Amino acid sequence: KIGDDVIGGKVIAVVEKKRTENHKFFKHIFTDGEVVMSKGHPYLGIVKNIEESEHDSPTTHDILTDGGFYIVNNVKLLSTIV
Repeated sequence: KIGDDVIGGKVIAVVEKKRTENHKFFKHIFTDGEVVMSKGHPYLGIVKNIEESEHDSPTTHDILTDGGFYIVNNVKLLSTIV
């Protein structure tokens, strides 16, 4: 939530959207870790493979930190929040 400290900075914005019927999640396998996220989510790292995921969350989430990035499973993610 806003104000939380995460690896990458303090959370300054949070977006939660209802997932559309045709929205799919993908497991992105990096050299340093794995992250299930929407295809096209911005990241920094070397992707070894992308495969469709069975993840069935009814919503999608993103955060924006004051550092401009956050780390999930050793992978540096950028925000889709403008």
